[in-house]
Amino acid sequence: MTRKYLEQFRDGQPVELLGVSLNSQGVLFDEKAGRISWNFLGTKRYWHYYTLYSEEAPKNYRAFVFLDDWNAGVLRGLIEVILKEKFPNR
Repeated sequence: MTRKYLEQFRDGQPVELLGVSLNSQGVLFDEKAGRISWNFLGTKRYWHYYTLYSEEAPKNYRAFVFLDDWNAGVLRGLIEVILKEKFPNR
């Protein structure tokens, strides 16, 4: 499933997953926070949840609980592959 979303993203199409919008400019997970550039997107992996946040304003974050959000693992995998491709030395 992650592969389908990754191909869509690589083709320049926006991806919507769990209320998160991904496009070439960045990630939108909260309208109030606005779109976060890939350069400033932070992620944290924990045993039972995953978070996305703005490195410029860490209070702007969104958590995804693996038990509650059935495709949080897909979102995590997709974002991590995109970040690895954009910033291989990060």
